[in-house]
Amino acid sequence: MSEFNAAREQDEIAHTASEGWLIAGAIGGALVAGAAIVVTGGTALVAVSAVAAGACTGGGLGELLGSMSWAPRHTTGQLASGSPDVYINDRPAIRAHLSTGACDEHSGSPQRVAEGSIKVFINNYPAARIGDRLTCSAEIFSGSPDVFIGGDKIQTDEISPEIPEWINWAMLGIGGAALVVLASPAIAVLGTLGGMGGGYAGSYLGGKLFGEGSDGQKWMMLAGSLVGGAAGSKGGMKFDAWRSNKTAAIPPKSTMSLADAVGKDRASRWINRGRELADQYNPTISALLSDDQVGALHGYTTEAGYKMINPALRGVKPLTPELEAFANHAVEGMNKLPVFEGETFRGIDTLPAEVLDAYQPGNIVADKAFMSTDIIEPFKGNIILNIEGKSGKNIHFLSAFKSTETEVLYPPGTKFEVVNRIEENGSIIIQLKEIE
Repeated sequence: MSEFNAAREQDEIAHTASEGWLIAGAIGGALVAGAAIVVTGGTALVAVSAVAAGACTGGGLGELLGSMSWAPRHTTGQLASGSPDVYINDRPAIRAHLSTGACDEHSGSPQRVAEGSIKVFINNYPAARIGDRLTCSAEIFSGSPDVFIGGDKIQTDEISPEIPEWINWAMLGIGGAALVVLASPAIAVLGTLGGMGGGYAGSYLGGKLFGEGSDGQKWMMLAGSLVGGAAGSKGGMKFDAWRSNKTAAIPPKSTMSLADAVGKDRASRWINRGRELADQYNPTISALLSDDQVGALHGYTTEAGYKMINPALRGVKPLTPELEAFANHAVEGMNKLPVFEGETFRGIDTLPAEVLDAYQPGNIVADKAFMSTDIIEPFKGNIILNIEGKSGKNIHFLSAFKSTETEVLYPPGTKFEVVNRIEENGSIIIQLKEIE
């Protein structure tokens, strides 16, 4: 059982650094976020949201760290109203509920001593020690050099928090609103709820393991909120991905023929060769596909085909009605093919830096274009994607490169979670897992 220095009249009381560190943390967080926006660029709304989120995060962290036992305290007054008949070192002993302290942060008004020992009583009230708090949250800061009182804390009066609750709720609301702008409503709500739930769980366990109000409890509360917030945010990302898939517009049925979309001669070549391959290697599926669907799928596998449609789908060049019709015929054909579930591979020579940077573990990524993969080995490239998918379609049976590739094609906008990323010997290996 821990023992603490007994409190007496004229011993000092002090407040923690929470208020000052909250302000410093808010300013620091806002400056860091502002600097990041200056470096990376961003719209006015994003910039304001980032600064707000940074300020709230920094402020909350500053408030917590400022309350730790190792953080500096500043003296704000002295204890008074000691026991009339119990003395410690010739000074009246301090008791919870009966004794007071004059706190400068409250215009010197008397504040009741609100905590004391659960084991030792003076005049029928808990004896107060160093570390016990007053109703204004000030702590007893000095005490007897040679008299110690043991026992856990017991609270006798309501204690007002050093930082008013409305400030914490305001920071929570502002931070959540900023996250809605920076991420999404689902990530903001689930991340906030996860952080709150994790914080409460960590605080409860920390209180049991290390004692109420201890540094250990506060560290566990912080760790719990970080873990809970991360888990909630990840859940929000998965929800967004699921909702996106569920609400994605079904491509309209093509009203423009493939001949009008890519030219009569090219469409004729694609349809004839595609139908020849499909009839030979998968006549059952071939019978389900229209000529335009066969031609679009086979045409996509040609160098001219994928170079024609993918840049337009990615926004690199205009997506004309003709190219949109080409894509729609291919998607309509894919919808008639059985699903391929399993591992496939994709090799890429290079990617724009901003695209490659998005492939970090935990992130959700999607290509706006069709994504070609191979069942056996990746296409050549320094960037290798190992894909665990469940909505790809095996188009090997009508591919223009049937003799050298076993192609599985994913439709535009398919979402994947980045599971792992390894960089070695000049190559980047990225593990992806399709999400619903």
